Amino acid sequence: MATSRVMRVARAIDELPSVPRYVAYGALIVEGMVCAMIILQFGAVVGGDLPWWGPLGALAIGPVLGGFAGLVYGMLGVRLRRKGRVGAYVAGIVTVAAYLFPFAAVFWVPMVRDIGLLATVIVWGGTLLFFGSMVGVSFAKSR
Repeated sequence: MATSRVMRVARAIDELPSVPRYVAYGALIVEGMVCAMIILQFGAVVGGDLPWWGPLGALAIGPVLGGFAGLVYGMLGVRLRRKGRVGAYVAGIVTVAAYLFPFAAVFWVPMVRDIGLLATVIVWGGTLLFFGSMVGVSFAKSR
């Protein structure tokens, strides 16, 4: 039976040591989400409502951020998950924080200027806790 390219790539990634494996999977997962986003926004880009460089930038930056989140998960998240249910939630939050931090660094000053410091902290903190907890739930359930 012929093996698809996707399966060959997955097998090659599975043979990597643990931390590089998490980096590769993080990059691939985020790149997949970026591609889905680009497909959904294709009409807006073609219609001129969105700049053409936005999707290209997302294609370039997405796997870097996903790889960074995978690196942090490989270095911290795996150990945190061994601490039980609370550790799984903390691992999820830490992993999502690694992905969100560059966005927060770029958008922090404009958001503080536009909506104020407290609102900015609430937005970024709420986003981190919500999505980090969702990842933590999946970590806790997969134990």
